[in-house]
Amino acid sequence: GYYRAAQTFAFVPYQLIISMTFIVFPMISKATSIGNREAARSTIQHAMRLSLLLLLLVAAPTSGAAEGVMRLAYPADYLAGAPALSILVFGVAAFALFAVAATAISGAGKPSVAAAIAGVSLLVVVGANRILLMRAGLGEDALRAVATGTTLGMLVALFLSAWVIRRSFGVFIPIATWLRAALAAGAGYAAAAAVPHDSPLMAILALAAGFLSALAVLVATRELTLNDWRALRRIAHRD
Repeated sequence: GYYRAAQTFAFVPYQLIISMTFIVFPMISKATSIGNREAARSTIQHAMRLSLLLLLLVAAPTSGAAEGVMRLAYPADYLAGAPALSILVFGVAAFALFAVAATAISGAGKPSVAAAIAGVSLLVVVGANRILLMRAGLGEDALRAVATGTTLGMLVALFLSAWVIRRSFGVFIPIATWLRAALAAGAGYAAAAAVPHDSPLMAILALAAGFLSALAVLVATRELTLNDWRALRRIAHRD
C-alpha cells in the first residue's frame, strides 16, 4: 500500500507529458511517408528536448520534497513510501521519455522495435527488482530497492530508444541540454528539500520553490527560450 501511494505521485510527470505522444506520432508518420527526413529529425529532437525539461521541472521538486508530497493525500503512516517516491519519480520520468521516443520509433514504421525495447526493459525491471529486493530483505529498505530496480529498467528503455533514434535519424537530446537539465534538476531538488515540508501547505510551498528554482536555471542558461514557450503554448492549445 505504501509503494502504491508512492506510485500515484510518481506518475504525475508521466500524465503531464503523455499528450506529447499524440502530437509526435502523426507528425513523424507524415514526415516519413513523404520522405521528409529533416522534418522528422527536427520534430523528434524538439519533442524529446521539451519533454525532458518539463519532466524534470516536476520530478526534481517532487523528489526533493517527497515526504511533503505524500502528506498531500495520505496519513503519516504512508510516509514510509517517501524514500521510494524520491527515486521512482525519476524512473517514471525516464519511462515518459521512452514513451515519447517509442512513439517516434513507431511513427517511423518500426513498432516492433519499440515493443522489443519495452520487452527488454520489463526483463530488466523484474531481474533488478529480484536482485535488489533479495539484498535489502523485507525491511524498511524494501520499497527503496523496488523503486531502484524499476528505475534501472526504465533507464535501460530510455537508453535503447535513444540509441535506435540516433541510428535511424542521427539526432536525440543534445548533450548540452542534458547537462543544463541536470543542473536545473539539482537546483530544483535542493530548493524543495531545503523548504520544511511537514504539512500539506508547506509541501506545496516546497514544490513551488523547487519548480521555480529549476525553471530559473533553465532560463538563466538559455535552455528555455521564447520559442520554447511558444511551442508549449501550441501544444497546450492542441490538448
